[in-house]
Amino acid sequence: MNICETKFAQLITPQPRDNEWARRNGLADRFVVMHSGNVGLSQNLEVLIAAADRLRSKERLTIAIVGDGAKRERLQQLVAERRIDTVRFLPYQPKELLHDSFAAADAFVVSLKAGLEGFIVPSKLYGILAAGRAYVAATDPSCEPATIAVRDGCGLVAAPGDPDSLAAAIATLHDDPHATRVMGERARRAAFQYDRRVAVRAYRDLFAQLAGVRGAAA
Repeated sequence: MNICETKFAQLITPQPRDNEWARRNGLADRFVVMHSGNVGLSQNLEVLIAAADRLRSKERLTIAIVGDGAKRERLQQLVAERRIDTVRFLPYQPKELLHDSFAAADAFVVSLKAGLEGFIVPSKLYGILAAGRAYVAATDPSCEPATIAVRDGCGLVAAPGDPDSLAAAIATLHDDPHATRVMGERARRAAFQYDRRVAVRAYRDLFAQLAGVRGAAA
């Protein structure tokens, strides 16, 4: 459990889908699937571009990649080469706009290369939960985003590195907006499990228990 990120998630609460940020960026009347955060090596976002290529028939779909990083330029090249007009690139958003930028999404993608579980935490997950949005966990099935999605019914799981699996999950969310909203409501409820105060209390109770066991053994 990542206490720093649970504190960050407190900055985000569910907001209306149609807001000024969404309108300003041409997203208000779209079904938006968003990646928000680092656009780096570990996220394997080439798979998201390949999935978008497979979803051209979804006329209301926009894949919004919000953020920056080492792979952004290469991803933009891929989109241009394949002439995919459903993918949008937007810059990092300041904290005061996170409410609205997260709210502009109908769902998110949390992506991580296979085998990186335990080395990297997909930390934006906690903000997504706090925003009350469904998501696709394109990660190893034992990774926390995937286990939370299944356990709490707040998202779908796609095989990491598999564009067909990711495209199918996105299509499921796109084609059933009511079910997607219900997943988002469950995500918001799940977010309270990761509140900073809850996390600190859990660590305190664990340390108290361990101290008690050690004291008894002495």
